[in-house]
Amino acid sequence: MTKRNLVSLLLLLAVAMLFVITRPWLELQLIPSAAAHGDVTVTGTAGNKALMPVAIALLAIGAVLGIAGRALRVALGALTAVFGGWIAWSAFSGVLGGQDAEIDFAKASIAEATGILSSSPIDVVDLMQVTVWPTVTVVLGLLVLLVGLAVAVFGWNWAQGGKRYEAKGSQGKKKTRRPDGSADRIADWDALSEGDDPSDELGPEDFSGGDDGAEAPGRS
Repeated sequence: MTKRNLVSLLLLLAVAMLFVITRPWLELQLIPSAAAHGDVTVTGTAGNKALMPVAIALLAIGAVLGIAGRALRVALGALTAVFGGWIAWSAFSGVLGGQDAEIDFAKASIAEATGILSSSPIDVVDLMQVTVWPTVTVVLGLLVLLVGLAVAVFGWNWAQGGKRYEAKGSQGKKKTRRPDGSADRIADWDALSEGDDPSDELGPEDFSGGDDGAEAPGRS
């Protein structure tokens, strides 16, 4: 994939990640005697505080990836892959890993709702349901992992912006002369439109009336 496609995909995934980690991952109903309000909603960031800074870091990586140098691109790609794998594993092990993992994930939210920090919060839970968002997070994390690996593998061969424009400018200057060596005025205008100065390559003969000089041998 091209640099533009990978960078755009990473930015899109980072924005999507910021959305899904703030959605309800767990919906719990506590026993009536445990809390005034029996329903507790646990978001991804409530269960795992590290998800938000990692998602913001992915967004920052996507913003600087297009202008980074070769070595930095490879390093950022590897870091992106690590972040993606960690997010997928955190969502899977934290919510999709069974009842014990779910209770541990929701422990802080249960304590906030009941006002009691219990070593076995399962005693106050009457009903617990996992939403679709943890699964979506696992999928997004795996996609981020793949994008990071692609950047680490192909990022070294991406053209750098400065070299690309420098090469383009050099080609434009080469077109300012005809095969016989005389100045090409149409190419000069094209060079000017691209920000080049065609006069940089013109010699003294280009300012000494080249057309009159060409007719001089005929007059003699």
